[in-house]
Amino acid sequence: MPPSPPVAPLTPFERNLQRVFANDNEADIRVVFGYDNSADIRHVNDPFRAEHFMDYLKKAGYKPVEPTEEKREQLGVTIEARNLRLFEGVGTNGRRLNIAVIWSARTTSFARNIGAEYLEQVKCSEEALKFMQKAASEAEVMLYVGHSREGGGPDTFPPEIKPDGGKYLHRVDYTPYRNTRPGLASLSSALAKSKAKPYIVSWASCKSDVHFSGWFRKVLGQKEQDTSLILSTRFTTFHPWIAEIADNDEGLMAPCACWKLSSLIPRRRPSSGD
Repeated sequence: MPPSPPVAPLTPFERNLQRVFANDNEADIRVVFGYDNSADIRHVNDPFRAEHFMDYLKKAGYKPVEPTEEKREQLGVTIEARNLRLFEGVGTNGRRLNIAVIWSARTTSFARNIGAEYLEQVKCSEEALKFMQKAASEAEVMLYVGHSREGGGPDTFPPEIKPDGGKYLHRVDYTPYRNTRPGLASLSSALAKSKAKPYIVSWASCKSDVHFSGWFRKVLGQKEQDTSLILSTRFTTFHPWIAEIADNDEGLMAPCACWKLSSLIPRRRPSSGD
């Protein structure tokens, strides 16, 4: 009987995927859509992005789940968190994927969110932030889709703005984000809290590799085991009038690939060349 071919070692990312499913064959995945305003400030895209992403999950066979009070507490949000959605799905080998999704904007109108509905918008932003902080310390897989605020970090609140005098009436004022990096400050302690989790982090925001790789290296370097990072090296785009997110929304490509890979990763692989 010929000998079995040698088994190729798993990559670090594959090892972390195994860690996700190791104890209970389930994945705790939490997805945060930050406050994603368009360049002209008028429109807010994260409700569109979340809707497209949830449509993708439904088409892939994931089922919506009604959040219980216990589950909301686990996720760090209150019963008033109107933008929270839960999904469950089953992959190969009976692996279960439990996905919690939250987005930040009250409506798709910037004017309404900072005007007549401002108090409600603040509640939505605060719920999304609490969700993200909880995910940073407890989730097995954490994903952020939104703006980088030019290095200021993730943002669940409407942006600081200033008069433009040019193409747009107003534009984002990045000065406070560059100076104080509030998004990173809001997550540092939460991300460093656990010595192991999250196992995988995807930061789908513009040039997140350029803006945040050093910060991640510092914060995640405190953990006992490595964390796999999926970062963007370019600007991410979103076109709400196009239905197929996989081809047009760069901010969601990595998360979608992660779901597929987590269901397909084999237990044994022949080494290359054998």
